[in-house]
Amino acid sequence: MLKVCLSGPLKSAAGGAASVLISAATIRELLRELVKQYPQMQIQLDDGIAV
Repeated sequence: MLKVCLSGPLKSAAGGAASVLISAATIRELLRELVKQYPQMQIQLDDGIAV
């Protein structure tokens, strides 16, 4: 389980949560799971983020 710290638009997309717990083995899995749990993150992730 990974703790993902969020800020800005990603935090807003997660309902204001400063962090979320995600189960993933790779960055790709992490990003897919974020979108699965928080579909409104798709636009920001498609635009690109620093990881």
